[in-house]
Amino acid sequence: MTIFPPDDVFEHLPHPALYWPARLWAAPSTDPQSNVAYQRTYPPGALPDTVATWEDGPHTLRVPTLRETTPLCRVTVATLPGGARIAIIEDVQEFHTDPLTGLLDRRALHHDLRTETPGSVVLLDIDDFKVVNDTLGHAAGDDVLRALGALLCATARHAGGRAYRLGGDEFLMHTTRPIATAPLEHMQQQFRQAARRLGIDGVGVSIGRAEAPQDGNTIEHLILHADAQLGDHKRDRPPQTARPRTTDRDATTSAASRSPRHWLGL
Repeated sequence: MTIFPPDDVFEHLPHPALYWPARLWAAPSTDPQSNVAYQRTYPPGALPDTVATWEDGPHTLRVPTLRETTPLCRVTVATLPGGARIAIIEDVQEFHTDPLTGLLDRRALHHDLRTETPGSVVLLDIDDFKVVNDTLGHAAGDDVLRALGALLCATARHAGGRAYRLGGDEFLMHTTRPIATAPLEHMQQQFRQAARRLGIDGVGVSIGRAEAPQDGNTIEHLILHADAQLGDHKRDRPPQTARPRTTDRDATTSAASRSPRHWLGL
């Protein structure tokens, strides 16, 4: 069935959009009309078939694109005068992205907690990160964070998962399948090398891991389990202190207080 939009305004909307005429939007066999912006960005059927029946207002979900990405999008559904319905899609991925590392932020994690399968979780934080900030300054600390963010992003992409910066020097990776040990160890080694290139010796990254179902059957449970393991690893870690090559100043470090319950809103 061919559906005609109300006028040319729909066709030339700057945002991708779908349109259902009155009395036809609830028909299972009725395909919506898509505008040019939609056809250039999303494949047919990118949105669920039920979108035409959603409540008026904004809805946040991941929408697959023609570029084989699934950014977070805001889909605003509205009922037009006369009963026709329209859905306008806005890519809001950048508003859920950490500006320093380019990773997804904690708000994106909160969204994905509700929709992703448990799979595997890896928690990471940087050993002696306070020493880096105290001795070399926050600009050097930012360089270290960006280095870990880039390595974690590449590791997550290779594993078919997503990487997040939770805040400070705390990071998380989630995948829907088990995460092998070798890529994580390789990432740790690459991070130490990257820190040395930035002029810092003795800095590394600690890791806590959890997998479903043995460690929990929700992502929230996996995060709590991985956090406990991360704490154990940091306590058992051989004593070593990050030291910048540019100064002889003695440095000491204190473990940052961390609360996964705060991340999860528990």
